[in-house]
Amino acid sequence: MKICHLAIIHNIFCDSRILSKMCVSAVNAGHEVSVIASNTPDTVFSGVDVLSVSDKPLRRADVTRKLFSAYRLALKAKADVYHVHEIPLLFVGIMLRCFHRKKVLMDFHEDFESDMMTKSYLPVFARHILRLLFIPVRLLLVPLFSGVVLAEDDYLLRYGHLKRKVVIHNYPIVDSIRFDSLRGTPQAASIKVCYVGVISENRGALDLLEALKTIHQEHRLPYEAIFVGPIHSSELRKRMRAFVDDNGLGEAVTFAGARPYEEIMNTMTNYHIGFSALHDEPNIRGSLQTKILEYSAAGLPCIASDFPVMHNCIQNGKTGHIIQPQQPDAIAEAILHIGHDWERYLEYRQVCREYVASRYAWSEEFDTLNKFYDSCASRGK
Repeated sequence: MKICHLAIIHNIFCDSRILSKMCVSAVNAGHEVSVIASNTPDTVFSGVDVLSVSDKPLRRADVTRKLFSAYRLALKAKADVYHVHEIPLLFVGIMLRCFHRKKVLMDFHEDFESDMMTKSYLPVFARHILRLLFIPVRLLLVPLFSGVVLAEDDYLLRYGHLKRKVVIHNYPIVDSIRFDSLRGTPQAASIKVCYVGVISENRGALDLLEALKTIHQEHRLPYEAIFVGPIHSSELRKRMRAFVDDNGLGEAVTFAGARPYEEIMNTMTNYHIGFSALHDEPNIRGSLQTKILEYSAAGLPCIASDFPVMHNCIQNGKTGHIIQPQQPDAIAEAILHIGHDWERYLEYRQVCREYVASRYAWSEEFDTLNKFYDSCASRGK
């Protein structure tokens, strides 16, 4: 089967769901797979043909032109199934489906309507308008697709009425995450904290810096922290760097920027604690945080916000520490507790990877997706 993914806004080499999981898994299952992307030249990655609409990051002014480029490349691919990953590409998918009778799946990585309300760079009235405008799109256009792929169970509240749908959780590829059983304990040197993912205020980036300030100034203990991922805005980048400089954290805090998925997984194994204490917002509260599962697969106990979905992820505290959102003092206390309780730290590490491997394996998710591809391809026009 020929499968073509479309994702021109995501950096596919940093977004594990699209390239490293869905595309590579499909190649390993015997499919011929391509992905239409930007910010890369034409290349081949683990058997996946990467077809580029631009070898530079996509700018807002270029979006319309690149959408038509993506449309042309998609037609040229002559795939049996097309898998669309982004809202701006929704209309490309509609054209493929309605004008050319192609089998097209629409993948919702987020709950767009809830997520729109968190876009702080937009005026509040604009967020409400965009959210309302999407409702007729969801009700009238999305049902035209051959099927819908959802990243979370909660999204069924909006798309549960559709006949052809499947939930594919973004679980980690456990075997691809190196587990260093010989990693030194936090007591051996400094406590090392790892933040992976989009760096934004509502994902707790500033809260973590405040916690590190407390450890640095009040406890005088050695620590290191790395932020791996793109910073949400230039304004936040300036605020974070200023905070680090003003509080003497520069020698211990590293901003690594966006990195390929495999490099991120290797980076995790050099740290002791994973951080994912997000703020309490509608699109976050019920969302399973993949990073927590990846931290656990690497043997890192993690610090997470007190949301119901998180209790299962970290076994009610057996593989991490649950705190109230937006509480830097609680974050600092959790870091110190994990980092200086040697016996508890060993317990965390022994349980983490085994628990994730037994409950949250990507292989089972791909089996479900593969059957959905087969069902879509074999269905009549």
